[in-house]
Amino acid sequence: MLGTNLFTTLAAHHLDRLGDRNPQLLRELKGRLKRFPVVTAIVLSLLCQIVMMIGFWAALPGPVRLDDMELSTYPRLEWHGKTYLNSEPLQDLLPQDMVNRDRAATSGVVVSRIHDTIPVMGDERLGANALKAIQQGDRLVKIDGQLIMPSESELNGTGWKQKVEDLARTVDGRLVPNYYDPLTPERQKLINTTIELELHNPERGYYSVTVPRVAVARQYSSYCVLVNSFHGESCAVSQDKQSYQLNWSRWYSDIYTGLSALIIFPLMGLGVFMLANNLAQEKRRGTLNFLQLSPRSAFTILSGKLLGVPVCLYLAIGLLFPLHWMIGFNAGYTVGHLLGFDLTLMGQTLIFYLATLLIGLSISQPMVLGLMPWLLAAGVMGFNWIMIFYVGSGEFARNTEAHVLLWSVLFSPFSSLAYFNFAQAAVKSNVNLVFGDFRLNFVEYVALALVHGMGWCALLGHGLERRFSNADMTLLKRRFSYPLTLVFAVLMVGLTGTRVSNADVPFHLVLIGFFSLVYCIALMVALSPARQTLKDWTRFRHAKPAHERLSLPTDLVLGETSSPVVAIALNLLLLTSLVVIAFVGIYPHFLPTTLEALMFFGCILMFVGSILFSTLVSQTFLMFPRKKNWMWLSAVGSISCLTFPSISMIMVIVVHAPSPAHTHLLGLPAPVAILALPLSLLSTLTMILGVVHTRQLMRSGRSESQQLLSQA
Repeated sequence: MLGTNLFTTLAAHHLDRLGDRNPQLLRELKGRLKRFPVVTAIVLSLLCQIVMMIGFWAALPGPVRLDDMELSTYPRLEWHGKTYLNSEPLQDLLPQDMVNRDRAATSGVVVSRIHDTIPVMGDERLGANALKAIQQGDRLVKIDGQLIMPSESELNGTGWKQKVEDLARTVDGRLVPNYYDPLTPERQKLINTTIELELHNPERGYYSVTVPRVAVARQYSSYCVLVNSFHGESCAVSQDKQSYQLNWSRWYSDIYTGLSALIIFPLMGLGVFMLANNLAQEKRRGTLNFLQLSPRSAFTILSGKLLGVPVCLYLAIGLLFPLHWMIGFNAGYTVGHLLGFDLTLMGQTLIFYLATLLIGLSISQPMVLGLMPWLLAAGVMGFNWIMIFYVGSGEFARNTEAHVLLWSVLFSPFSSLAYFNFAQAAVKSNVNLVFGDFRLNFVEYVALALVHGMGWCALLGHGLERRFSNADMTLLKRRFSYPLTLVFAVLMVGLTGTRVSNADVPFHLVLIGFFSLVYCIALMVALSPARQTLKDWTRFRHAKPAHERLSLPTDLVLGETSSPVVAIALNLLLLTSLVVIAFVGIYPHFLPTTLEALMFFGCILMFVGSILFSTLVSQTFLMFPRKKNWMWLSAVGSISCLTFPSISMIMVIVVHAPSPAHTHLLGLPAPVAILALPLSLLSTLTMILGVVHTRQLMRSGRSESQQLLSQA
């Protein structure tokens, strides 16, 4: 009792000191560090470790048992029904008639393979003499004194093999049934009985050997030291013939992989669920507004949630790390590799946690808030399962093709685990890891993953700070969007293979176009101000003093409350220019004809025009006084972004249909018209929408009294 009170007093003292630095963390810890959750976390963690160790221990092969053995010979011989030797058998062994004499001189049963599997039971020394004498290619003449001379039909089929096997299974004139079935006590009596073989070798002539019957182990386990046997690979037996030789390094390595998965799945799935659910509860209760009014910084409050909400999860995972590191050391991993994997794991997990907080702060609809924790957790778990199948295919570590999808491996701890295991196997041979067209050692990969994680954390932290401080503020400062687009374009081009044929270039272009579309939509969301913010900018912009007011072009490019159309257009221009210049430089022979070049640049214009058109549509609808504006913006923006590419695809189907096949449309070649007509319509509608949006901004900039007077 005294010890408990002393511990409580010391803990309270340290918690009070922690509360002075981060009150939100203290609030979360006091709400979650209760007896039942803490004990549950500890028990579950220890139970999972015990169950996993028991499961892997059960996967080890036990002692050598009779059920694991079968009768065989030492050495075990495989036969082939055709001789490749110029045999000169003795006259008394050949048939008297010339037909059979010639056939016997040119054909027969020869030794095709010799298995030297060490027997568990039987006379190993007698078999060692036979193993030294018999050579591959020797022709079998007699078994236990019986001449072996298959007929021509038997040599062309497989019947002769059965005859040879039957002779080898004959003991004291009796055929032993099920000779190669598992060993039973009754069959143990056959051990150390022998077979007399007479063989012929062109250099040594005829010779006889005695081959003993023995018992060999046929157990297979991935955790054994494997040797080749008649049935394939089987476990090697220890010197005392009582147990199997174990591959402890592989066993420990598989346990390390299992423990890593046991850390990753709860950390990713359950951690994301707990953070999203906590934010949803805070919003439903209205307590999040009080947190936003707190004088503490957004970093202090959000870091308190990151550290405090999943604290019991951190406790359970923390109890896994001692066993995790101990198993890693036993598997032969170094401190650098263990630390590198843990650092990449923390960086990749932090990306998902910050993204969860940002999504949770951005959503305010009650129905979506209730589903948000489940959807986010399911999305993260689904992504990691996809990465498991990807890295488990085997091509990941051997020959990873360079394409934009390769970027996804930097987000998943399972890709880091695959690199980690492959690096350990490649350390001694100094083999670099495959990352598309690049070759990275493990240190370089860890550095790349950490830099990638820090970049995402900085970007997501910037959006979190702005959204937490003011819900109407844009997620991204407009001046930061241009270097961000530059980095994105460099990543898209850098992760694209340079050693591919022209036939593979369209596939890479489609991938870049898809990711660029997703990026532009995200950029549109991040740079679009709220409707009231945009109205305030149009109304009160001229009310600012001249020295504080930016010029209109500068405000449209760098301002945070103005219309984002110009900024998005500049980002589109920067992105497409860099990608097009890079592709023309990397693949100069991709566009050999003028028509193909026109089609390529027409597709680029279609992409840019569709994004710009959807931006204008969304901003135009934003100014309409509608309820649930986010639903309208999402639906109309997505549909308008896909409208004109869809029109082009429909025209392709119509023009290139089997009947009729038009070669010209409105006097233009069909390939040119397929893009020219939708582009002309797109440019016309874009200009009209630009004028409409400009008039909307001008009209909303007038005061309410001016609008009433104009209507009067």
